[in-house]
Amino acid sequence: MPPSSQAPTEPDVAAVAPHDRFDYCPWRFWREAPPAAHSAQLAYQSSLPDVSLGARCFVSPRAGIVVDRLTLGDGSYVAAYAYLTGEINGGAHCTINPYAVVRGRVRLGSDVRIGAHACLLGFDHRHEDTRLPMWRQGLTSAGIEIGDDVWIGSGVIVRDGVRVGSHAVLAAGAVVTRDVPDYAIVAGNPARVLRDRRAPQVRSDGDPEAQLRRFGTRVAAQWPDLLAKSAATLEGATCYADQPGLAPQGLRASCDAIEIAAMFGTVPAGRSREAWTGWLVAAQDRATGQPRDPLLASTPPADPLGPPALRYLLLALPCALVCLGGRLEVPFRSVAELAGPRLEQALARLPWPQNAWSAGGWIDAYATADTFNRAWFGLPGERARLLAWLQAFCLPHTGLWGSATREQGWLQPVNGFYRIARGTYGAWGVPVPYPQAVIDVVLAHLRQHDHFATQGANACNVLDCLYALWLCGRQTAHRRAEIAAACRIQLPLIAGRWQDGAGFGFAPGEPASLRGTEMWLAASYTAAAVLEMTAALGYAPKGVHALHTLRRSD
Repeated sequence: MPPSSQAPTEPDVAAVAPHDRFDYCPWRFWREAPPAAHSAQLAYQSSLPDVSLGARCFVSPRAGIVVDRLTLGDGSYVAAYAYLTGEINGGAHCTINPYAVVRGRVRLGSDVRIGAHACLLGFDHRHEDTRLPMWRQGLTSAGIEIGDDVWIGSGVIVRDGVRVGSHAVLAAGAVVTRDVPDYAIVAGNPARVLRDRRAPQVRSDGDPEAQLRRFGTRVAAQWPDLLAKSAATLEGATCYADQPGLAPQGLRASCDAIEIAAMFGTVPAGRSREAWTGWLVAAQDRATGQPRDPLLASTPPADPLGPPALRYLLLALPCALVCLGGRLEVPFRSVAELAGPRLEQALARLPWPQNAWSAGGWIDAYATADTFNRAWFGLPGERARLLAWLQAFCLPHTGLWGSATREQGWLQPVNGFYRIARGTYGAWGVPVPYPQAVIDVVLAHLRQHDHFATQGANACNVLDCLYALWLCGRQTAHRRAEIAAACRIQLPLIAGRWQDGAGFGFAPGEPASLRGTEMWLAASYTAAAVLEMTAALGYAPKGVHALHTLRRSD
């Protein structure tokens, strides 16, 4: 580059900014600088090689610009002593403040604010070969991508390969080493998500019991209306859709409605307790005992527990009947026949390495059906064989089944643990094999996912962690204070997701649904149970996600 673009003389600087203030406050330049300074600035911009700027941009001659290519849209500026190298492409109204560093391959959306002393490094030095000095091993460049409307605070460092979503805030001093979701606020070293900007701000008054009482009062006042909005008709009788305005999709939504009403000691409107019971009892194949759903296609299953779409009904159907005070008329015969070596072969075929969550769901369905077979029909089942198999294959260093993956971390085995433990250890009152190890992994899992303040914040992911901490915390005092602290974090987050007059969406940003409402209410109750504050809520889950549902029927 010409020397003038790297080290301008004082007359050039004076011509652009007579009092130097525009070099440090460039947003004031086009408003306050005289016309002669405007002309000098435009002449200076045209002298910069490999630079393309939109209208009303400003580049301080005191900035170090040694680029292969620099493109900035209208209204952008580069302040004094910023240092730019490589290939940088930015949209309109991008600002690079004093002493900021932007190097390598960097793409900025529109309205990106880069604070003073921030550092975006879109390249890295190779260092794999220990026989050579690192400076001789060359560079790599995955590049940095910044979305629209992003605020990068002073002193932030963004490493190569990071993608920052639109509308995000990188708090001052954050060291950003992994991708940032849209609307996230991140902070720390390494940076973690604090919250989603779209989520309602939940004020904590330091009294979780008072928070629970206020939340429980809201739910108690609103649940009948939100159920009424999801009421539907099937063959001339009341049933429920998962969301208002939708046609009923299957039995599960009605089971969720029954469970929500049972939390408050009653039944959903539209049918009597006896009519609801008769309808659910009829939804069972008399020969096999398998649940049937009039709204789902029935195909001959390859799995003895039925197709995945119907497998959840092995839990939901009998648990809804427990809420109603009823019971099935025939056992789950296909489950009772899955015994001895056939059961062990089925367990071994489950997708433990790649989908421990699904594998745990299969065990949950089998064990739950076995529990009701025993309780209602006196069938002995294979409880001892199942527990022996689980003991043999549980990993002692994690207390889980299945391993973490690079893409999802501990999500699969942690969620799989919940389903396994809910149907077996929790339901049967049997100690978990390695409770301290489970607590260690779940607390780490929560930290890695920022306590689900925004990333992965759906009802399954949160409830599964809370249940694991509750169940294992009943066996050991290991890290009890940290477990309580994790639950205190969750309570205002959960309450803040409630949509007045509608309930909970399964995940933030989703419309409210019966599934989301039932599960989030159970999650809040589980956190309250850890803190021994359930009385403040004024309700208690009675269905699939209750803490003692199955033992009541055993």
